[in-house]
Amino acid sequence: AAGVALPATVAEATGLESAGAAPAAIASLSLCALLFLGPLARVALDEGAASVARIFSDALAPTSATAWRNHIVAPLAEEWVFRAICVPTLVFAGAATVTEAVALSPLLFGSAHVHHFFETRERFLSGPVAVSSSSRADPYTEKRDSSKKRRATKRALLVVAAQFAYTSLFGAFASFLMTRTGNVCAPTAAHFFCNATGVPDVFAAARSRHRNVVFVAYAVGILAFAANLWPLTDPARHPGSRWDDLVAVSASI
Repeated sequence: AAGVALPATVAEATGLESAGAAPAAIASLSLCALLFLGPLARVALDEGAASVARIFSDALAPTSATAWRNHIVAPLAEEWVFRAICVPTLVFAGAATVTEAVALSPLLFGSAHVHHFFETRERFLSGPVAVSSSSRADPYTEKRDSSKKRRATKRALLVVAAQFAYTSLFGAFASFLMTRTGNVCAPTAAHFFCNATGVPDVFAAARSRHRNVVFVAYAVGILAFAANLWPLTDPARHPGSRWDDLVAVSASI
C-alpha cells in the first residue's frame, strides 16, 4: 500500500523493540485483571487475598518442568511464533486483513493444543479401575475395559474441545494486542497471566458463599474490559505500533 513502510529489522517486525515493552505489558495486564476480576474476587473472598498473590508468585517461581513449560516457556515461545511472527506476516504479505489475522490465526494456536487429547485420555484411563493389559482377560474384563476406554475417549474429546475454544478465544485477544501495541510483550504478558490463573471456574463461583458479590465482580470486570479494550491499546500510547500501517495494507487487499 502507498505510504506504508515495511519493517526494516526483525526486532521491528516482530515487536521486540524495548521502547514499547513497558506500556504494552502494563496495558495487557490491566485488561487481563479486569477480565478476570470475577475469578480473582472469588479466590480473594473464599481463600484470602494472600491466595491471589500466591497464584502469581508461584507462577514466577516454577519448581517443575511442567510449571516451567506452562508459565515461562509457553508464553515466550508461543507468542513469538503465533503472534509476533504469524500475525504481522499474514497482513504485510497481503494474505489476510487485520480482522482476518486476528480472527483466523488463533485457530492455528488452538490446533497446536489438540495433542493434549492423548495425555488427557491416558489420565482418565489411569483412574481407579485400570485397563487390563492381560491378553488372557475374561470377557467381563474385556467388556469393562472397552467401556472404560470409550468413556475416557469421550471425556478427553470434551476437554480438548473446550480447551480448543478457550485457546482460540485467547489467541484472538492476544493477536489483537499484538496488532494494536506492536510489541510482543503485550500478548506474552497476557499469556502468562491466563496460564497462571487458569480457566475461570464458574462452578466454584456458584458454590461460593460470596457468590452474589463474585458474580457482580464478573459482570463489572467484563464490562470494564470491553470499555477499556480500545483505549488502553490506543496506538498513540504504544511506541512502535504498526496499527495504522497494518490497517492501510488491509484496505488494499
